[in-house]
Amino acid sequence: MRVRTSARAAALIVVALAVVLGTVLSDPYRPAWAALPEPEQIFFVPLPEAAVDAALTSVGASTTGTMRSVISITAVADGTILYYDHWEDGFESALEASVQPSTQIWGDGDPSNGIPPGFAADVLDAGSIVILENDVPLPRDPAGIFFDAGDRFGATLPVAATRAVWDLGIGTIAAGAVEVPDTGTWGLDYEVPAGADLLYPSGSDPMFEYTSLVITASEDGTTVVIDTDADGIDDLTIPLDRGQTHHVDGGVLTGATVSASGPIMTQLVTGDIGATYESRFYTLVPTSSWSSTYYTPVGSSSANETVVVLYNPDTSALAIDVTTLGGTVSVNVPAGSAASYVMPVNSGGRFSSSDGRPFQALSGIDTDDGNSTAHDWGFTLLPSSSLTSSALAGWGPGSSDLTGNGSPVWVTANAPTRVYVDYDGDPTTGSLTDPNGNSYDVHSDVTSFQSLKLFDTVNGDNDQTGTRAYTVDGTLIAAAWGQDPDTAGPGNPYLDLGTTILPIPVFSVFKSAEIADDLNGNGYAESGDTIRYTIRVSNDGPTPESVVIVQDD
Repeated sequence: MRVRTSARAAALIVVALAVVLGTVLSDPYRPAWAALPEPEQIFFVPLPEAAVDAALTSVGASTTGTMRSVISITAVADGTILYYDHWEDGFESALEASVQPSTQIWGDGDPSNGIPPGFAADVLDAGSIVILENDVPLPRDPAGIFFDAGDRFGATLPVAATRAVWDLGIGTIAAGAVEVPDTGTWGLDYEVPAGADLLYPSGSDPMFEYTSLVITASEDGTTVVIDTDADGIDDLTIPLDRGQTHHVDGGVLTGATVSASGPIMTQLVTGDIGATYESRFYTLVPTSSWSSTYYTPVGSSSANETVVVLYNPDTSALAIDVTTLGGTVSVNVPAGSAASYVMPVNSGGRFSSSDGRPFQALSGIDTDDGNSTAHDWGFTLLPSSSLTSSALAGWGPGSSDLTGNGSPVWVTANAPTRVYVDYDGDPTTGSLTDPNGNSYDVHSDVTSFQSLKLFDTVNGDNDQTGTRAYTVDGTLIAAAWGQDPDTAGPGNPYLDLGTTILPIPVFSVFKSAEIADDLNGNGYAESGDTIRYTIRVSNDGPTPESVVIVQDD
């Protein structure tokens, strides 16, 4: 089946095909009577509060036992439906056919099954932001239902999701945040790019002295095997069911591996033991998605260093070419080890292996020896293959109480271009109009690898949540959100945390199936029944596409 269209203004293509079955295998988890659309993306909330509490305690913080949990979900397109499924009373068999009273359905126009917290109407359009924030007491009593780690949610159209957590007594000077990838991007194998044996900086404040792993499964019956010290011998074998998490509380070395029988998500939590407030959180990229080229939008500040850690998994040394505003230099990374590169001030950069071999890269902000606890955060660099011309900040407050603005959205481009900025993510609002007719707030003309810091100066709310940055000429951008040492104060309410901003896909494609003709009416797909397959292609980017080909063999 092949479909071609040339309608320039079309944002959505839906193709339906009915097939009479011979012998089929049906999905036991999805009932045929589900009336709402299936979710296109599935997410699990990472970073269990107890695991973060243990990590902060290991670094030297005196925690109070009550954790602030924040989950932020920002819609990319009009008509988005969110399904939110709490772990405490067990997961639904199908999100679109929920039966438990605690499960919320947001954006379907029916307030009887839920309405997004703080919303006046049950509608989610482009730029709509759902923020789920509450305080979670430890130890955790599953009798109480909270918005917290382990919960599952789904979206019928692409969304940007962020997870943040900190101890309520300490505040955001000892905190962590990560971007939340959907399960379609999870992997089976991970390798740790920086562990407790990587003593950077070389002085008294090694930023990876404490290194732990937080691993989440997406399927029941998942077996996870972990080699914590990278000696080739498995140290832990952990069984996990859907949404369950295992925390390896420290002692993880560079090159440690995590392998699983089903898709998993892996976060790396690091810290300087005894520094009390210095920790950094990362969502790792599965080894199957590693690249030979990465980009970073964050440079050093006038007062603090930003470092990029480069990990070489190979058995021979690797030369990595680093291109910034200052030119190109080469960094040698030993076999099976890591090397670091200090970013120039106010410069983004590109990191490419000279011979095309894959590697992994992550960044640490405020890594100066003896001066690394005031603005410490980190993020994972994204492979070039995943970048697009558009990025959306799922969460971007300037401070915990929004009294100040110290955490911008950082953007860099791989070529000279104009970066358009829409602070509320809604293409129908804004005082300016881009060449495609979308409304936006401001723009900046940038050179290659310039580090652009975006503070919302339009709405006056000290909040970059929902900010969308994009180009209209196809130029790729990389983005992150996090604290700016040149702007943020050294203590509360400023946020010692930040995340990668995942790119918005140019297209999202989703295929679903339903029984169109059930001969015996039993609700199962069997020989002789007719199945209707629907393929939905959505243009989620800022530019109309003149020719779209849908092919399904």
